[in-house]
Formats: sequence, structure tokens, C-alpha cells
Amino acid sequence: MDFLTFKTFISPSILIIFYYIGAVIIPIVLFYKKQSLLKEFKFLNTIYEKIKSKFPKKVKLYLIIFFIFLEVLYRMIFEFLIAYMQIRDALV
Repeated sequence: MDFLTFKTFISPSILIIFYYIGAVIIPIVLFYKKQSLLKEFKFLNTIYEKIKSKFPKKVKLYLIIFFIFLEVLYRMIFEFLIAYMQIRDALV
């Protein structure tokens, strides 16, 4: 009954599932679908090729750093949401 009246939230457990989907599964799928995405979005392909030809080693390093930064940011967002749910539970 608490579930139906929104007194109990399912968000903390569901947030953890969505975190792992977004942090692990989506990057893996995008990595393997990179060529089809570059074909579909032609402007991305031209930008990627121009940058890759001028700075081949720097581009890879920057992409790795950017990827790690986004993963940490993504994790922080989910930690904030879970902490919010825990604070709400403690106050009720």
C-alpha cells in the first residue's frame, strides 16, 4: 500500500540500475557502434577526421580524460540523487 501511495520510493534501487546502464553498457555499445554513428552523422565524421589528422595522439589522450571526467560527473549526480532520497527517508 505504501508503494501505491508514494510513501515508499523505489528510486534508490532503480537509480543504481540506471547508473550502471549509463556508466557501463552505453559507453560499450557506443564504442562498438562508432563507425555507424560517424556514417550517420556526417558532420561528426568530418570534425573527427580533421582533428585526428592534426593531433592523433593528443586527441586520444583528451578523449580519455574527457571520458573519465564525464564518468565521475555522472557518478556524482547519481550519488546526489541517492543521498537526497536517503535524507528524505530520514526526515519522514
